[in-house]
Amino acid sequence: MSVTEAQIRANRENAQKSTGPKSEAGKDRVKNNALKHGMRSRDGLVLPQEDPAELELRLREWIEDWNPANAIERELVTLAARASWALERTERYEAALLSQRVREALLRSRARRLEEVGELGRRLFTQVSRGPASTEIDHPAAIAAALEDSPEGVRWMIDRWGEFRGLIATNQDWTYSDYFKFVRLLGKRPIDAVDDPELDRKSVV
Repeated sequence: MSVTEAQIRANRENAQKSTGPKSEAGKDRVKNNALKHGMRSRDGLVLPQEDPAELELRLREWIEDWNPANAIERELVTLAARASWALERTERYEAALLSQRVREALLRSRARRLEEVGELGRRLFTQVSRGPASTEIDHPAAIAAALEDSPEGVRWMIDRWGEFRGLIATNQDWTYSDYFKFVRLLGKRPIDAVDDPELDRKSVV
């Protein structure tokens, strides 16, 4: 079916009649119509975990606050609102990323400290072979001080003293190993009992 010249003219006349509201009140009512579904996830501005309604609300608020006078101003305000939305998301992501890195660093740091505490504990309870050089390489006081220098080390010391408290409370017989560990926890060596009045010579064989 062909379109006649009369139909074309009629269409043009009808289009010119439909120019929208003329009054300012009418313009205000319809100027935000296009924002009903503006900039949703199809444009990548709204992620799956975000609420598209929040972005639409921001767009409406910005346009109402700035009250753009024409389409160009409306577009600029819309772009600014979208930019603020994206910027806030970036700030949230950056804060979450930094928090994650801090937690990971703390976990790694604590793991290293626990490993160091385990090594110090092993050294404290290791019996060095007797000999002239043993006093030069065996420093239980220094090891005990190093253990007391971190929360993990202090916890390790408290746990060990708790074990001796249990031995005393249950009136159990102490083994040579128990005596040895007890003296070492004091930062001393069994041989120190020879001339150390704080140590009972009978307790260290």
